[in-house]
Amino acid sequence: MKMQSICGLALAALVLFGCPGEQTQPEEEASLAFTTQPSNTPAGSPLTVSVTVRDAQGNALSDSSAAVTLGLAANPAGGELLGTTTVNATQGVATFSLHIDKVGTGYALSASASGLNGATSETFEILPPQVAGTRTLHYVTDTGEVARPSDLSSAQVGAYVAEEDGGFTYYAGTGTDAGTFSIPGVPLQSYYLRFGNDYVLTSERDPDLSTYQQGRPDVQRGDAGTLVHTTLTGMSPWQNDHSGNSDDLQMYSSNAGAWFIQLHLYDTNGFSSPAIPDPGDTTFDQLTDYGRIAGSGFPPKLVDAAKGDTAVFTQLSTHDAGVVDDAGVSMGFTYQSVARVFTTSSLTVRDGQTSNVSGVLSSVPQDQSYAVDWKVDEGTPGSFGSYRTAVNPHALLNYNNFYLDVIPTAAYGSYASTPDLVSYVGGQPDHSFQFVYGNPFPASYAKFLVAETLFSVPYTFSKPEGGTAQTTVNGRIVTRELVSGPRVEPLVPGVSPVREPQLDGASAWLDQSIHPTPLVSWTPPAVGTPTHYEVRFTELVYNPATGRLSRGSGVGRVLTGGTRVQVPPGLLRSGKHYFMSITAHQQPGHSVQSAPYLLQWPHYYAEALSGLLTVP
Repeated sequence: MKMQSICGLALAALVLFGCPGEQTQPEEEASLAFTTQPSNTPAGSPLTVSVTVRDAQGNALSDSSAAVTLGLAANPAGGELLGTTTVNATQGVATFSLHIDKVGTGYALSASASGLNGATSETFEILPPQVAGTRTLHYVTDTGEVARPSDLSSAQVGAYVAEEDGGFTYYAGTGTDAGTFSIPGVPLQSYYLRFGNDYVLTSERDPDLSTYQQGRPDVQRGDAGTLVHTTLTGMSPWQNDHSGNSDDLQMYSSNAGAWFIQLHLYDTNGFSSPAIPDPGDTTFDQLTDYGRIAGSGFPPKLVDAAKGDTAVFTQLSTHDAGVVDDAGVSMGFTYQSVARVFTTSSLTVRDGQTSNVSGVLSSVPQDQSYAVDWKVDEGTPGSFGSYRTAVNPHALLNYNNFYLDVIPTAAYGSYASTPDLVSYVGGQPDHSFQFVYGNPFPASYAKFLVAETLFSVPYTFSKPEGGTAQTTVNGRIVTRELVSGPRVEPLVPGVSPVREPQLDGASAWLDQSIHPTPLVSWTPPAVGTPTHYEVRFTELVYNPATGRLSRGSGVGRVLTGGTRVQVPPGLLRSGKHYFMSITAHQQPGHSVQSAPYLLQWPHYYAEALSGLLTVP
């Protein structure tokens, strides 16, 4: 036993110290190394570095998950390293995205990890702060997604910073044709990012203004004089009682991103007179102004067969909705659903010319249905209609719309105008429906529902010459949800309107004079958890020649994740009249600060409308 112990000690000594007379060194430990060095970066902007775990020979240890911590090895300006400073390595590499808050020259980072030799980065500079963002247009086509940088060379981009005295400091930005923009000098605080007529209250230093849209990037748009002569036979006998209950004809081209509704209502002069087709007709033959039927934006997108565009024409036939009153008597509400279809890959609509399309509509199997218990009655707690006075104390419940639509992909939220499978317009009371319909679109298309209640809000304007002029504006409560199977729960709003909206501390419900940069505030809604809010101003225009007051154009909007904004300069103008809407949006996963235009499912939103606002 003693001899074995002595031999063991001797062997251990040989291992540790070698044979007598042999010069050896201790084995080197594994270490860290900066494999992506920090670069000169504006204060507050992302500082991206990577640190690799290496063995004694300098090879990456790809199986290491060591926890690596970064610090400031040199801090010439007393800055703070902000962000997640400890990251576990993945396959031996730890990647960091941090930022430093103070301008300075000669900064250096240190990297450390338990049991490993540390490392120090090269020196770098923290430059004056700036905002540096991007905008990519993602086009969803029939053959896949196409990403193109947006040309921002002439875009209006800048930043407004609110000061303690209630004023603003503006920082002008510039854009490039490569889809990037920069705004130098913006302090490290919240600011209003201006992009056109949009103002986003954010603190992001690298905002993403990208968006998705349906159709190919090279689609052309039609000018005045673009006409389409459509001849369709094989219709289901047309239903039209000339009181609003009518079939519908639609056209959709996913590759062009074009959707057209109510082909039958318009000819080259506007509304068809008399209405075409007549009840019982099985043929549609009409010359139509292409722009008047565009449901996907104006000027209308031109379908081009040479670009691979396919056009789908659908007839939505009218059915009794089965809505009855308390006495069990039908209330006459109807819905429309797809019954016939014609698909062509040979249609080309030429700008400023008359194009022809003809075909035979074929029957679509009525093999699908959707049941919904829709709560809309004002007297039903939690229903769409129950929030009438939250939209505006003077609001009246106008009507309800329900649509069941399809969209080529569900990945990007409700990003495009889409064709209807089912369309319903009705009033109170609560509705329990069993919609029956056909679906001629590809099985890969996602189905979604849109349920909305519209409330009319009256506005009265005192004419300078005496008397009053009136108009009404609709406020909405809307639900947009993907449909993947039967609905079990009643359909009620996912979010309700905001409460207690105020302008500079006064109730926003009142008709009032305001200054051009008022403080707008509100209390979160009673129902839902909004991801962001939208404050929009729309002009109300009085025409002294006609004596009429009408809704004008939207002049701008402010997007925020909070419950108060100060309206930036230049949005509201002296001598003008407006109404304001505050919309509560709920889109789980949406980030209004970092990517305001990237949408998510589901999408719930509800509007609250102000009184008449005048800027003296």
